Amino acid sequence: MSDDPTGTAGLHEQVRAARLRLADCAADLGTLLRLLGEHAEAERLLRRAVEIYEADRRTHPATTSRGTPVTSEELSCIPSASKPSSSAEARQVSPPDTTSPVPAVPS
Repeated sequence: MSDDPTGTAGLHEQVRAARLRLADCAADLGTLLRLLGEHAEAERLLRRAVEIYEADRRTHPATTSRGTPVTSEELSCIPSASKPSSSAEARQVSPPDTTSPVPAVPS
């Protein structure tokens, strides 16, 4: 197997994309858990998502031009997991879509 820099770069970009998807999922799940009142677990997931985003900003060439980590002001844009939102709309979780047909499971 040769050391193909193009192939390696492609793999690095795939890993980066997967990490960012993981961070997005952790943030989404953390937000849902916060809405359900599971604040400790929500905070853990939201903090992990922020860690992944910060690591990407420090290491990815497209984001290192700024050269500084995420500030506390930027973090304040993320909803706090330790307290419920004051917005009634933010506390509501949408019900699942029941209009789509469920595919039959082969037996």
